[in-house]
Amino acid sequence: QGTELAQAAFKASLGSAGMIFVAICMLFFAFSTIIGWYFFGEQNVKALFGSKAVKVYAAIVVVCIVIGSALHVDLVWNLSDLFNGLMVFPNLIALLALSGLVAKAAHDKDIMK
Repeated sequence: QGTELAQAAFKASLGSAGMIFVAICMLFFAFSTIIGWYFFGEQNVKALFGSKAVKVYAAIVVVCIVIGSALHVDLVWNLSDLFNGLMVFPNLIALLALSGLVAKAAHDKDIMK
């Protein structure tokens, strides 16, 4: 849908080079996104589980990339949305765990005024 529309628009103005341009841009976007999210996840794995767990994390990432590249694109986007939505739960747990500390800090700040 979106990709085909963009490629058709670029093809209309640039010919077949427009389709190649869109494909190359998407390749760079996908590659940089994978690298960025991998680095973000690696830092979190180091903080939570230590440096030894990074190798396991890297193996899981490689497996997910291979599987994701073989699946239908709609399924990959739906899984991406699902896992982004599941990030609500650890964030809610952290908010609840830190709520007392935040309330204390806000109270201490009011006393300083």
